[in-house]
This record gives sequence, C-alpha cells and structure tokens, in this order.
Amino acid sequence: LGIATDGDGDRIFFVDSEGKLIDPAIVRALLAKVFLETNPGATICYDIRPGRITRDVIEQSGGKPSVTKVGHSLIKEQAIKEGAIFAGESSGHFFVKLEHGMFEAPCIVTLKLLQFLSRSNESTAEQIRPYRKYFHSGEINSTVANVASVMQQLKKIYSPTATSVSELDGITFEFPDYWFNVRASNTEPLLRLNLEATNAGLRDSKTKEILNLIRA
Repeated sequence: LGIATDGDGDRIFFVDSEGKLIDPAIVRALLAKVFLETNPGATICYDIRPGRITRDVIEQSGGKPSVTKVGHSLIKEQAIKEGAIFAGESSGHFFVKLEHGMFEAPCIVTLKLLQFLSRSNESTAEQIRPYRKYFHSGEINSTVANVASVMQQLKKIYSPTATSVSELDGITFEFPDYWFNVRASNTEPLLRLNLEATNAGLRDSKTKEILNLIRA
C-alpha cells in the first residue's frame, strides 16, 4: 500500500499494489465499513460529488449515509451537527469523531485502513478491485458567460427524466445508470462537472454531451 499526503498533511491518498490510485470514494467506503462494525447504524457523511460506491457500502453495512456540500469546513460542520462518526471528502480530507470533537485524523485513517486490508491474504489491488465498479469523469471545469442561464438550461433538459434532482450544492441529477453534479465556482465564472456511470462508454458519452451543452 502506497501512502501520500499533501504539503500540510491534512489530505491523504493511497495507492494499491499495482500502482493505481485508490479513489477517495473507495477509501471512505472501506473506512465507513470499518467504523460501522463498532458503531452499528451510525451516520457517515460524504460530499455531493459522485462516488456512489460510498453510499452503497454505507447502506450495505447498516449505516446512515448523509450527503453534504463540497468543502472540508462544510462537511465537518454537518458531521458535527448530525453526530456522524466519520466523514470523507472527495479531495482526500477524512474526519473522525473523537472524544473532544470531529477532527481530521490521517494517522487514524491510515491505521484503520491497514487494519481492514490486513484481514485478507489477497493483495491490495485484489481487495480493492470489487469496489471499482463505477466510472468517474473527474472534476471538469468550464468557463461560461452566464452560469445561472446554463444551470437553468440543464434543469430544463435533464429534470423531466431524472429519477431524482437535488439542489443541495449546485444541481445533482440521478438516472439509473449515470448521475452527475454541476456546481458553480464561488470565485470564478466556472461550472464544475462531476459525472459517474456504470460503464466507461456511458461515462464518456454523457460527459461529452453535457460539456457540449455547458460550453455551447
């Protein structure tokens, strides 16, 4: 298992035995599973950017998934408010409920993940492989002249056929085999697209379709 932090050590990332980055959505899913073993039924928070595997594992493990806005201060705030035992952001921030509050705790996160992986004789890559079931676009930024107008156009096109629509942070549209979130930058005339699908071909085609609308 490869382990790396950012410059100030508050974000942490993991690489499997084949040299592939383990998506933070998978990391927080595995950690949620570990924390729920000793805290059955507890709440786990994660940000709204696609990472369906997190929700899948929380629900399968008997936990309560709670979606938050993007931003490590916002996810921490909601986790404290809801009494969550663990929270994970797509950017590699992970929070653990400790005796005196909710803290970013990369050392605890690392030890918990190592504890989980050490239960099996399989390689890290073999253990992670079943969780790599969704295909993510990554976050794609687009400069737009009128953010509000583009958002309204997307709502008009995608809302009628979506299985659910959320405006918690930007707009999230869910469909049976793909889902995406579009949200505006707070400081620049940008729209940020994150899309996830059940297969790579659909991810690529839907990402292209939506970007064409955003950038038209």
